[in-house]
Amino acid sequence: MPIVDKLSLDKILFHKIAAGRAKYMGYSRAQLADRTALGDETDRRDFFYHLLKARDPETGQGFTTPELWGESNLL
Repeated sequence: MPIVDKLSLDKILFHKIAAGRAKYMGYSRAQLADRTALGDETDRRDFFYHLLKARDPETGQGFTTPELWGESNLL
């Protein structure tokens, strides 16, 4: 782990960037919560509809919430 991360220097040296990232992460988490509340039984056929319906062919498992949040951040 870089020393900047260990000391949280990013929050001190790059306050605006760190604050913007935190704001974006909160927005992304809220969007995920709103969209997953609709579930996959909706007429809304957006990208998340397909992520929520996706299943691993071997295990039958769908994406976990952290995995969906990662996709939400990416999108």
